[in-house]
Amino acid sequence: MTKFACTILLCLILPAFVDGADADKNTTSAAKILKGTWEVHSIEVDAPNGGTQSEDISEFVIRQSYLEDGTYEIEVMGSTTQQGTWKILAAKENLFYLHLVQESGKAWRSMVEIVDKDTLRVSRAKPVEELDPELREIADTDVVRQLIFKRAKK
Repeated sequence: MTKFACTILLCLILPAFVDGADADKNTTSAAKILKGTWEVHSIEVDAPNGGTQSEDISEFVIRQSYLEDGTYEIEVMGSTTQQGTWKILAAKENLFYLHLVQESGKAWRSMVEIVDKDTLRVSRAKPVEELDPELREIADTDVVRQLIFKRAKK
């Protein structure tokens, strides 16, 4: 193979490796931000005049903890209501798919937007059986609107 042909081949293959590296980097970065304990701060609802409005629901004290070992726990008003495992399926810039599997085996997926390092906007979780199991990419049309989580103070 000539040097020219090798150069062309390298130019065609290299971007695929870089895209894969960026995806891994985005997933690792999202997982790093997610780890810890989060409290529901508010919920976004449809406003009477169109658009959305935010309602404070922090008095309900809903906490979600995502641990280093890949497990999670949801606590409502001081009582643990759900436990299981978590993983990030795909990440793109400030968005990622969060995949939760309860101890019972039921799987859920949410779209999560990283607003900043201490704020997450999380869509309502959907049972995985209602979703495309092969979906691993975040579409440009995906919108996150539902719960606003703030990192719990230590």
